[in-house]
Amino acid sequence: MRSFLEFLRMTFVGGAFFLLPLALVVWLLGHAFAIAAKTLNPVAEALPIHQVVGVGLADIFAVLALVAICFLAGLLARTGPGRGLSQAVEQAILSKVPGYTLLKSMTRDDGTLGSGGRVVTALARIEEAWALAFIMERHDDGLLTVFVPSAPTPAVGTIYYLTEDRVRRLDVPVQAAAKLVMRLGVGSADLLRGKIEPVVRS
Repeated sequence: MRSFLEFLRMTFVGGAFFLLPLALVVWLLGHAFAIAAKTLNPVAEALPIHQVVGVGLADIFAVLALVAICFLAGLLARTGPGRGLSQAVEQAILSKVPGYTLLKSMTRDDGTLGSGGRVVTALARIEEAWALAFIMERHDDGLLTVFVPSAPTPAVGTIYYLTEDRVRRLDVPVQAAAKLVMRLGVGSADLLRGKIEPVVRS
């Protein structure tokens, strides 16, 4: 009974931390859209056509403006000053948001982090079992910081410090491993087939 209540608590907390960043993004986009629509409404009113397939021109202009701003911001982020500003904001604010580091790595094809590190999917030996895990960093002495997620919320789990012989790296993208956690392990046989690297001896 106690373990079931702990499962409910961890799942609820994990879901809350997972949804909070998404809710914040939706809230910010909603406000940005409202401001853009209000600003561009005079332009739309001056045109002879006020709607396209039932959608107001001001709303269409607002969406196009947000897309353009996001594109320009992406171009800026590719420049040296833009990358520096992005990393500074990450380290000062976003990196302190629970689960942000792992969640961001799920959105990148190469699994890299803003700080230049790399999240690696792996199996970690915890007591007598192997658990799906993410290698977050390697210490100077060879020790590994390993995060073992709790299903079904990949951004919530337990941190372990393990030696190389207790970790087996997987040739599996972080996004795919995270989806496996959310599916309670269903599909593991197909995803992990031929993807488990030999144990690395320290």
